[in-house]
Amino acid sequence: MKKLNISGLRIRTKMILLFSILVLISITIVGFTTYTITKNYIVNDIQNSLSSSTKTMINQISLLEGAYNSSEFGAKLQYVIESEKASYITRGLKPQIYIFDKQLNSIRWQDGSLEKEENNVISKSQIAEMFKKNNGLIHTKLSNNDVLISYRYIIEKDWLYVIIVSENAYLKPVYEIRNATLLIGLFSLIFAFILSMIGTKGITEPLTKLQKVFNKISTGDLKTVSDIKTGSLEIVNISNSVSYMVFNLRDIVHKIYKIIEGLNAHAETFKDVSAKSIEKTKEIFESMKEISSGSEKQKIAIENTTNNIVEIKSSANLMMSNVDKTVNSAKVMNETAVMGLKAIENVAENMKAISLSVQDTYELFKRLVVNSKKINDIVDIIKNISKQTHLLSLNAAIEAAKAKEHGRGFRVVADEIRKLSVDSENAIVQASAILSEVLDEIYSANTRIEKEKDVIAKGLSISERAKENFNDIYMNIKITKENILELEEYIKKVTGNLDKIMADALIVKEISAGFNQNAGAVEKNIDEEYEMIINLEKATNDLIDYAQLLNESVKDFKI
Repeated sequence: MKKLNISGLRIRTKMILLFSILVLISITIVGFTTYTITKNYIVNDIQNSLSSSTKTMINQISLLEGAYNSSEFGAKLQYVIESEKASYITRGLKPQIYIFDKQLNSIRWQDGSLEKEENNVISKSQIAEMFKKNNGLIHTKLSNNDVLISYRYIIEKDWLYVIIVSENAYLKPVYEIRNATLLIGLFSLIFAFILSMIGTKGITEPLTKLQKVFNKISTGDLKTVSDIKTGSLEIVNISNSVSYMVFNLRDIVHKIYKIIEGLNAHAETFKDVSAKSIEKTKEIFESMKEISSGSEKQKIAIENTTNNIVEIKSSANLMMSNVDKTVNSAKVMNETAVMGLKAIENVAENMKAISLSVQDTYELFKRLVVNSKKINDIVDIIKNISKQTHLLSLNAAIEAAKAKEHGRGFRVVADEIRKLSVDSENAIVQASAILSEVLDEIYSANTRIEKEKDVIAKGLSISERAKENFNDIYMNIKITKENILELEEYIKKVTGNLDKIMADALIVKEISAGFNQNAGAVEKNIDEEYEMIINLEKATNDLIDYAQLLNESVKDFKI
């Protein structure tokens, strides 16, 4: 689908379209507002009418129930409902009236029989829901038609009174109003279109004349003058402005012709001068390039020298730092050697003290071995005595047994002596076992002490040799320290000389940099001057081209 290009339309067409759209919008707003208000009014009116009618019918049915017996009630009910239905028909409505009992069956009131029958209009679920609510209004669909249902519960009969009205029936006036509005709107739109055609003619005719004038001016005809004197004030002012613009354009074209003549006269002179300036600038530029190249090489050599001096100084500083670290290390080593020498002497003294202590311990253990042997001999003697006592107690027990009653007291003594000898023997066995363990440990300790004695002797010998070695290390460290201090003084002298050389090299470098900078500035100025001359030549050519272009542009003007 192509997009509508409004900008390409004529002014008159645009104005007619705008006026027609405004009228159409106004008619639409008025018609929609009228339709909405009318519809809401009629819907509210029919709802109120249905509610009031339903309530009135319920009251009448209640009165019938109290006034008539069952045979007369059906005929009276038919009369009342038919009367109510006739009142709706006179208003153009075709209501459907139903009565349902609690079993959701329809009560046939049309013939006054009040018999029950199946309902084919409203679903049983909807009827059950109405019984729950007792009364109300429902907007719904029945048989694909929009309907309004009003219902109310009849307490005396335990029935539900229902009246159904089609929306198409009670909204018919609304639809008629809508159609009338659309018809009026269509006639109004046609009338507005005719009025806009007549009204825009007085605006578009002067504009058409102005367009013709502009078409002639666009072809270069500056002899044309706009002479519109009729129409609106704005269009007349535009016509006068166009005439004034044409007069100014004539003056401008005259001036352009004079400018073209001047440009053509001076352009060739500028072209010759710029060509000569370019040649001279090229010669100067080549000379400066040679000077700049030599100064650049000199600059590189000075920078290399300076960098080498910096590297040498850096190495010297590094050596100086290493020397300082070495001096500090030598000091630390010297102090460590002195401390180590003292420590070795302390170790030697301690080893001697340990050796004497071990010797004393060794002698003590020897005496313990001798005393342990003596204790062992004593234990053997006690063991023999215990055996003899045991034998004596046995003999005494035998003799007491022979004496019978006279030896009873002696037998008690013999038993106690025998128990004592058994306890003594057990104690001696335990003491002998403990003594044996002690002797084993003493022998083992004596063996270890003998080994430690040899180790301590070796330790004394090693500590003496370590003491001698530490004395040699101490002397070597002292000599190394003196040599390092001499090297430090020598490096300080070298660093001082490097600083002087570095200062001289920096002065030379600064002089060379200044020369290079000046040479670069001169070269830059030459470049700029050369570029300016090139631009001048280009501008001269452009002026010639512009003069030709102006000449081509204004040659078609008719003045």
